[in-house]
Amino acid sequence: MALRVRIRLPRLVGWAVLEIVLAGAVFVLTAPLTQLLQARVFGWWPRAWAIQLGTDGRYGDQALLITAVLLLLGSVLVAPMVEELCFRGFLLPRMPGRLGRWRIPAHVALFAAYHFWSPWLIPTRALAILPLAYVAQRTRDVRIGIVAHAVLNATDLVVLLAYVHTR
Repeated sequence: MALRVRIRLPRLVGWAVLEIVLAGAVFVLTAPLTQLLQARVFGWWPRAWAIQLGTDGRYGDQALLITAVLLLLGSVLVAPMVEELCFRGFLLPRMPGRLGRWRIPAHVALFAAYHFWSPWLIPTRALAILPLAYVAQRTRDVRIGIVAHAVLNATDLVVLLAYVHTR
């Protein structure tokens, strides 16, 4: 089951928007759980290991704009494409059928755990990406995930740019 089908653009956009809305809702609704996990379970986690946007007031505008450009290139353009091609395009079609109905949840767990720099977000990421994995399997078009993933990752960029703009 290779994910090489190219659905029509209106359907692609529709599925991507649905995933963006669902994932956004998951991130908002699970924010208290994420904060609890970060504070209570992963309080020992070194702060230096977590990805920081630089919005703590210690950096100048030039450093923040360079960070924004790197974030755009890495997290918004390259990472979503590479991660979706690897996880939904390569791994998902090759996961063993003997997993049965646990195939998609296992796939989602692997994807969530892959983001090891923020383990407190594993449950949230798993829930947020679950619909996308089912959509990828159903439509067999990996581009839906690339678009949704890029837009979701762009939220960090928007937060950083809004911070720079309001300083």
